Amino acid sequence: MTDTLLITDLIVGMLIISGISMACLGVYGRRFTARIPAAVPYTLLMGSAAAWAILYALDLLTASLPLKILFHILRFLVLPFIAVIELWLVISYVKKTEWLRRDWAAAVLLIPVAAAILGITSPLHSLFRYNFSINTSGPVPVLQYTDSPLYTVYILYSLALLVLAILILIVESRKRGTLREEQTILLLIALAFPTVVNYLYVFGMTPLPGVNLTAPLLWIAAILYTVALFRYRFLDIIPIARSRLIETMSTPMLVLDPGGRVIDLNPAACSLFSTTPAEAVGRAVDGFSPDWQDFLSLCRSDRTSHADLTRSHDGGMQYYTGSVEQIRTPSGESEGRLVLLQDVTGEISAEKALRVSEEKFRILFTQMIDGSALHEMVYDGFGNPTDYIILDVNPAYERITGLKREDIIGKRSKEVYGVDTPPYIDTYATVAATGTPEKFEVYFAPLNKHFSLSVYSPQNGRFATIFDDVTDRKQIEEQREHLIHELELKNSELDRFTHTVSHDLKSPLVTIRAFLNLLEEDVKSGNSPGVKMDIARMDESAEKLEGLITTLLALSRSGRTVDAPASIPFTDVVSYAVQLLDAPLKGRGVTLVIPDTLPVIAGDRHRLVQTMTNLLDNAIKYMGDQDAPRIEIGVEKDCGMPVFFVTDNGMGIAKENLQKVFGLYERFSPHVPGTGIGLATVKRIVEAHGGKIWVESEGPGKGSTFRFTLPGVPVIAPITIIPAR
Repeated sequence: MTDTLLITDLIVGMLIISGISMACLGVYGRRFTARIPAAVPYTLLMGSAAAWAILYALDLLTASLPLKILFHILRFLVLPFIAVIELWLVISYVKKTEWLRRDWAAAVLLIPVAAAILGITSPLHSLFRYNFSINTSGPVPVLQYTDSPLYTVYILYSLALLVLAILILIVESRKRGTLREEQTILLLIALAFPTVVNYLYVFGMTPLPGVNLTAPLLWIAAILYTVALFRYRFLDIIPIARSRLIETMSTPMLVLDPGGRVIDLNPAACSLFSTTPAEAVGRAVDGFSPDWQDFLSLCRSDRTSHADLTRSHDGGMQYYTGSVEQIRTPSGESEGRLVLLQDVTGEISAEKALRVSEEKFRILFTQMIDGSALHEMVYDGFGNPTDYIILDVNPAYERITGLKREDIIGKRSKEVYGVDTPPYIDTYATVAATGTPEKFEVYFAPLNKHFSLSVYSPQNGRFATIFDDVTDRKQIEEQREHLIHELELKNSELDRFTHTVSHDLKSPLVTIRAFLNLLEEDVKSGNSPGVKMDIARMDESAEKLEGLITTLLALSRSGRTVDAPASIPFTDVVSYAVQLLDAPLKGRGVTLVIPDTLPVIAGDRHRLVQTMTNLLDNAIKYMGDQDAPRIEIGVEKDCGMPVFFVTDNGMGIAKENLQKVFGLYERFSPHVPGTGIGLATVKRIVEAHGGKIWVESEGPGKGSTFRFTLPGVPVIAPITIIPAR
């Protein structure tokens, strides 16, 4: 027995590790789905493998046959499609996109879809797997079943797809001289290893009878995927053929992937950046020369462009002409960038250096993500700032404000923004005069957005403003304040609830203690009638205390969602509630009116009985001094939806209190016993069943009617209401 538990724990542990590993790899792969075709099937494959491992772990952890069958059939939501996804991944990886046709995909998915449907419904037929039982003869209790010929067809079909995927990768791995060789081999092993283990199990070759070790060993495949992802960048690396021409070029050349990582570089580039191909490939280009910002800006360009670059080196300046070319697939998708640098240090002049500097600023200014504007102060005759002129704005500024560059250049802010006094004019004037940057936040009403403004002073009294959209942050702050307010309200309600519960629980305890003292005196004095009365009063208080605790427990359970509701005749629910309250109903002489037939509903029997008991008990308590107390239970239809009701002719409810009836510990009459928890419990139970409840009353002394719905109740035939007693 101990060995069995140890083996089970070991397998379950490996399953959990495998599931978590695959899930994490899938989440990481999502970052590439927008630009790398192979990332979509890769993410789906990791998610399917994670689901397989977790569901298999749940299967092994339970000893219940129904639960084992449930977790077994749930695995068929993903298992039939794993082979298809692996083939999709391989085809995308080797860039055979012409194979990914919709008609071919529909044909390939025909058998997996049929297998998924048959697998999920297998307890209902013998077309796939049947004769389920638990086999305890091996080291691990496992689910045992019989496979049908259709299941064999599905297994062989999946094997054929997996073999095809592996063959495609084997052919790809034979293509030497590319940078994909290592990651292709890793991907081949990662796909082939689970396939071999799985089909060894299918054909009866496994060290643990009845246990498929494929899912527990997926952590090994996860390690291979991790190495392929983070060491060889198999999802985002692009194969670029090399040639002797590139190797011997004196011009530095780099090839970057869409994420800015180096895929290839020639010896001239290695010399320029003091690196080697082994160190450089797979690294971000930012790490080579982080201070060479104009070079990095060129590398980030999303279109073919040229730029003059300057670089400080060994105490002097070097000048380059740089160009970037976009590498695209036949369909036009970006696969990376080709960057070339031409050293023109010997040719550059002071005039060209100035032009390079201006070009550098222009590129930076125009390509900024944040909106930016250049201004110049305007002063009156006394040297006081009165306005500022807009000298230039970048495209992001136009997008943020909706103002066109050609409409505002050279104009004063008063003309552009339509204000008498430019906002923050003193701040701008101070920055222009002192050169000290300032930062503040503004709300731009026309766009309903918040911006953080950073103001800088470049030169000669001019200044630049950068707009950073902080709307999301402001909204998060507002939501946080709202949540804090809601929490404070909840805490206040909890304090009130706790105080009231404490008071109601202490009251019967105080009574019991008092009568214990009296009981002790009566026993000593031999007062038998007094002893009996003391015990009766203590019993009454204990019963009240028990009722309070029972009500609190019912309240704690009332809000739970109803899982797997059963079909229940509501007539039985009402009858049982009436039996529970037989004594108080007879004691008050209540005339109870109930229909002879009520609908069959779907729900939780115990909680629905609690609902009817609380509603009837509430009607009895608030009957008041009514000479002919009467309670009617029935059902009516509203737009085809059955609406149950409990009507009494008791004290009624004032209109201003109708909205408070279902609140915790709301008391409207201090002379009527009760905690107020009962109706709060009723509301939670009805809402947990997907229904709603409300109360109607014409006012004090005119009775009240509680109505509630239970969605999903079938349409009922007309009923006849007759007196029950």
